[in-house]
Amino acid sequence: MKPPTEPSVINLPVKDDPWIRDVQAAQIAFLWESVEKVAQLCEGERVHCEFCGAPFPLWPIQLWAEHCLAQHAAILTFQNQQVLLAFCTAGLTDAAKHFLTMQMVARTTLRRRARDLGMTRFVDENGQLVKEAPRRILQ
Repeated sequence: MKPPTEPSVINLPVKDDPWIRDVQAAQIAFLWESVEKVAQLCEGERVHCEFCGAPFPLWPIQLWAEHCLAQHAAILTFQNQQVLLAFCTAGLTDAAKHFLTMQMVARTTLRRRARDLGMTRFVDENGQLVKEAPRRILQ
């Protein structure tokens, strides 16, 4: 394979809040207010089946879980089945919120969109919601 003749350019925002790029820059709480808001947050985002690579929308996560249970039942362990079953209930279940929180930590695009949708709040060292980002102390 031939290397590209021009370097790839990623279009990054000129200015981002520090916590968008660095998940350790501030403690963030995510507000899961409604299914409609979560659908807006996840629009265009995908997850893939780890067994066959099939793509699924990030929301509703139920589609991915049901696919895994139906198409790959023969290779799933009991533990796999239990985890996937937790995602098969429609709506903002605790399992769905935990999964989405993990996605927020991993995906800069989701943190940026959550900020723009008003779905984030800062949390102080005592776990209390605060209005401004706590300053990170670098050691």
